Amino acid sequence: MTRSTIDALLETLDAEADAIRSARYQPLKVIQTSIESQMAQLRPDQHPQQALQKLKSRLQANQALLQAAVGGMAAARARVAELLQVQQGLSIYDQSGTLATVPTHNKGLEKKA
Repeated sequence: MTRSTIDALLETLDAEADAIRSARYQPLKVIQTSIESQMAQLRPDQHPQQALQKLKSRLQANQALLQAAVGGMAAARARVAELLQVQQGLSIYDQSGTLATVPTHNKGLEKKA
């Protein structure tokens, strides 16, 4: 793998980071295949330590981005579930301290004269 190939790998990692930041997850599979192919060609003993360190830090940064994206999606799913639960009924504690659900009857906006 020549120096220009390391640059190509860094560019691919940049494309991956851009896709994650802009929530374009569809191209990630193709990008991942490309990264795997390029990494398979990498021969660490043929490259300066500085270039390898830059590659390592870029990989770690992308891993952190992916973890944050997954965490954000999990938080969004949880929030939507909470909103759906509120739509079904209001959870309150009754006089005995037991959690109870009071149904809500939301029929939309009602005009009053």
